[in-house]
Amino acid sequence: MIKELPDTALECLLVLFNCIWLSDSLPEDWLHYQVVFIDKPEKEKVRPISLSSCVGKLCERMINERLIWWAESAHKFNPSQNGFRRGKSCADNLVKIVSDIRASISSGEYTLAAFLDVSGAYDNVEFCTMIETLIALECPAGMGAVLSPALYSLYTGRVCTDLPEGVQSCEFADDIGLGLYVCGPNRQRNRDLLQLAVNLVAERLCRIGLDLEPQKTVIVEFNKYGLYNENQSMVIQGCEVFYSRESKFLGIWIDNGLKFSHQIQEVWSKVDRANAVIQYLCRISKGLEVNTALMLYKSLVCSITDYGSFVYHPRDANSVLKLERTQYKGIRTALGYRNSTPNNVIVAEAKVRLLTDRAEMLARNYLYKAMAHNLDGVCDRIQRAYDSELRVRYRQPTYLMSLMSRVWRRCAPVRTLIGPQRIHETFWEEFEAHDYVPVVDFTIGLLRKGNSEYSDASMIEDIIEKYQLSNEAEIVFTDGSHGPDWQATGDSIVIDGQDTAYKISMSKVCSSYTAEIFAINAALKLVKTSRETRNNHIVIMSDCKSALSAVQNNLISVHKSKYAVETRLLIYSLERERNMKIVLVWIPAHVGIAGNELADGLAKEAAQEPPDESIEVPTGDLMAMAREETWQATQASIKRDSVFKGKLYFSKFYDEEARKPWFSGINAERYYVTLINRIRADHYNLGSSLFRKNYIDTPRCECGYEREDLMHVILRCHKYDDLRIKLDEDLRAVGYLAEINVYKSNGLKLNPAKSKAMIYGSNAYVRNIDLSLLPPIIVNQVPIPFVSEVRNLGVVFTPTLSWKKHISHVSQKVHYALYRLKFNRNSLSTELRIKLVTTLITLHVDYCCLVYDGLSHELNMKLQRL
Repeated sequence: MIKELPDTALECLLVLFNCIWLSDSLPEDWLHYQVVFIDKPEKEKVRPISLSSCVGKLCERMINERLIWWAESAHKFNPSQNGFRRGKSCADNLVKIVSDIRASISSGEYTLAAFLDVSGAYDNVEFCTMIETLIALECPAGMGAVLSPALYSLYTGRVCTDLPEGVQSCEFADDIGLGLYVCGPNRQRNRDLLQLAVNLVAERLCRIGLDLEPQKTVIVEFNKYGLYNENQSMVIQGCEVFYSRESKFLGIWIDNGLKFSHQIQEVWSKVDRANAVIQYLCRISKGLEVNTALMLYKSLVCSITDYGSFVYHPRDANSVLKLERTQYKGIRTALGYRNSTPNNVIVAEAKVRLLTDRAEMLARNYLYKAMAHNLDGVCDRIQRAYDSELRVRYRQPTYLMSLMSRVWRRCAPVRTLIGPQRIHETFWEEFEAHDYVPVVDFTIGLLRKGNSEYSDASMIEDIIEKYQLSNEAEIVFTDGSHGPDWQATGDSIVIDGQDTAYKISMSKVCSSYTAEIFAINAALKLVKTSRETRNNHIVIMSDCKSALSAVQNNLISVHKSKYAVETRLLIYSLERERNMKIVLVWIPAHVGIAGNELADGLAKEAAQEPPDESIEVPTGDLMAMAREETWQATQASIKRDSVFKGKLYFSKFYDEEARKPWFSGINAERYYVTLINRIRADHYNLGSSLFRKNYIDTPRCECGYEREDLMHVILRCHKYDDLRIKLDEDLRAVGYLAEINVYKSNGLKLNPAKSKAMIYGSNAYVRNIDLSLLPPIIVNQVPIPFVSEVRNLGVVFTPTLSWKKHISHVSQKVHYALYRLKFNRNSLSTELRIKLVTTLITLHVDYCCLVYDGLSHELNMKLQRL
């Protein structure tokens, strides 16, 4: 409802928030919460969920946005704290600890880690101590529900600093899990250092009113062989804590040999439960609509398999197959396939990636972001783990490297394209620069679209008049161009009234969207570096609406393109420091605007030239490249498997270019879509398919036909005659019957040279028809003649179905067979001669005898004489 408020109401709401903030008093309704308790799984505890005022939470989120931005830009957060921070996540902690452990194991060393937890972290915060801490940080603020994670991170920011040399820490909100670990060859030294570090953390927590919870603390010693001594222990706040074989941190089970067997089994169990939910919903009533079922699969199953997959992804083929089968089962349930349907077919139909390729994509996405913005040494840790595994592989050629190391080797060459590591551009400059909204016009360009009489000069005059600009305002046209077969991505800048234009060649990895924003950014930098007497009114025209929308959007997000953020900061700087007025205008492409056409030509020229490698590539473009390459890897894998399974589907229906399932956007009942899915896969519930997979003993149809396949049921089976008539009527009603070619899909063609036509009827009817006067039937553009006799399947047909000619034909064949037997009768016994004669006669006489039943007395006697 708040989103639908008009601008005037939103302004009133903002005034109200400011009054509340300045008065230091909250409305009574904001202090009342409705608390719902949810049982924790396998524990005698509950998790409270609080429902409070939406308006109050909106106010808190606005404050939280500025608080986090200030803390990030001023480096107030502890670098080891990755909980609830922009651009940080659980993956940072997982990759950090697992990389260090893997490097230690590969080098033959030991890693001792303490998984700690703070007892009642949020409940036991001392507000006076918190206020003092915030004041010391020059950030006074009140405690609130939405603000809790950020304030808690500031409150405990000094807990894990200045630890003993060699001890590393990882924090995620109230879990200092894996927070303390030490690597080295000396196990006793590791234990002593970790004990000292745990004591320091416990002491610092005590000073701010918090305590460790020894009952939840787990100590694990990681080593090459996965061995542990259950009698060893450490003392934490007076409690003896014994070593364990494994520990769960941030939802991932990490064992002391980094095998991740327990984690893979837990993923399997969770996915199995999620698949059971999907299976139940697909069976009730008419079943869940297929698009909804597939969306539910992606929500329930993919969320489980994706989380941390590139950290724990197994190396052995059996475990990989076990994970892949979780996906196969979910898709098979959602789309209604039989268990016998090949896995490559269901992956191709659902348009998803294999889990291995998806894990690689997620790993590459994480590494690209880490290379650009992670200043906590994660890349150095991954490099050490990779070097250690590489040394092991040199000694043991059969050693399988981890997924993260394999992906690091692939991503390392593009590190130069990303540029040096830096904090997110979102935390540059002052907050007002990011909150500022540049002037962007999307309406004037619409007047030119489809209106050739609206000239360039008229359009520029309207812009100047609308925004009260000087008549000497500089008009700048920018454009970007990208093509799959070009060696670069091109940008161009054209300034109206100047003889000089500019073109730039960027890396081919950059998208056209990036090129458009970069061109605007370059134009602004050109303005900034020009002489001070330059005109202060600038109009930049671009035909990329998405690029202009990104520049206009003042949402503070670490996922925004770096060039979009830089462009916004440049506009703010030029307007505030140089008193310039900058207007961005969207114009339609290829409608004859002279400046735009010139810029478009220059951009295409630049795209044909070698790229400038010094221009940095945004991580978003590298992630898009990773998505495309992993998608192609999945397609290549399932196509390789099509040599052995799913041949019909891949030869007839597989569409490599499609990125959405064929039923996407089709609102149809589940039964219909699943039926078509099974037919396309050639695994449907008819005799031929069921017999092929040993579900039944015979492929024969109940009507007596030897093979119950799809074509038989649709075209021939007499059990469905009534339905077939109804189908014919429906197809004719929609005018679709003329488009059906039964034989085209099977690669068959009619042969006009062997095709004949005949008219059936009584003697009187046939005698009155002159066949020469009838128009011929056309087959494949060849006329088919009418005849008075046709031989088909060994039977001679005539227009009156008298069978006289057929009996004569049978008599000739029998006499010919007996004539050949006559010359060899002396070499055969009497008994064998009788059997041969009986067999030869009955073979020809019995064939199709039911077809020509009801013969005349004369024809019956002729058969008897045989």
